[in-house]
Amino acid sequence: MNINFLNNLYVVIVIYNQEITSCVTLNSLYLSLKSNVDFSALDVLIYDNSAKAQNISGVKLNSHIKLSYLHDSKNSGVSKAYNTAAKIASKLGKEWLLIFDHDTKLPSESIKCYSDAMNNNREYQIFSPILLHGDKIISPCKYKGFRGYVHTQQLTGACKFSEFVPINSGMLINLNLFHNVGGYNEDLKLDFSDFYFINKIKNFIDTFFVIDLRIQHDLSGFNLNDINNTTIRFISYCESAVILSKTIKDFIALFIIVLLRSLVLSYRMKSISFFFIFLQHFVFRKINLFTNYNSN
Repeated sequence: MNINFLNNLYVVIVIYNQEITSCVTLNSLYLSLKSNVDFSALDVLIYDNSAKAQNISGVKLNSHIKLSYLHDSKNSGVSKAYNTAAKIASKLGKEWLLIFDHDTKLPSESIKCYSDAMNNNREYQIFSPILLHGDKIISPCKYKGFRGYVHTQQLTGACKFSEFVPINSGMLINLNLFHNVGGYNEDLKLDFSDFYFINKIKNFIDTFFVIDLRIQHDLSGFNLNDINNTTIRFISYCESAVILSKTIKDFIALFIIVLLRSLVLSYRMKSISFFFIFLQHFVFRKINLFTNYNSN
């Protein structure tokens, strides 16, 4: 175990409408630390996008984690959370940022795998585990036409960004690189945020390292049992797609993708409202932006 790496590591976990005590990522991170290390506490930030703040005084993690808490009632999204964490980490003199969503369950050997991978491969500035949703590999994934594709190809070691890209949760990022590329785009609150960030990374490096570590990740973005939550998420999805549609080609590709998602959600939720959300928050919003831009 590389103690210097751990001392130079800052971890951020972004949560939304979830009790800290029931956060799968935090609890499994604690067990991983407890199983593998005996050192001064690891700095961990809980960035809470929930409407109501929580009290962390009742969260008992012993000496393995030094827990900080930041509440964002505006629900600014993961991009703002990661940028904020990077700034805090740099002020603390850290060198690495490890980012997580709240629904990533870490195996007990996780921290040791991160440490060993970085210590044995110091030439890399981005590290990624293998994220699984059930038995499907969702990260690193193939990314084409603004869509990530699951696959079964076993990846470890050096990997070209031109072939595969990692998604946010579980990514270990060198902070110098993070700041050099300008961090995450805070207008992309959740959807497409990782792929936009990686596209900026490609201007600086072309390879990342895939750790031989398999982590289960719950794709809980659209909860089909909750129409209100699904509606909010789809509006955010549409607004992010508007930001990405900078060219006619991009707009056409995203028009098809967002339209199909609206139809699928309308069918599954038995509500035509998602099609009208697509029109209002993607099509009409893009037309208004284009009209305003030309008039100026």
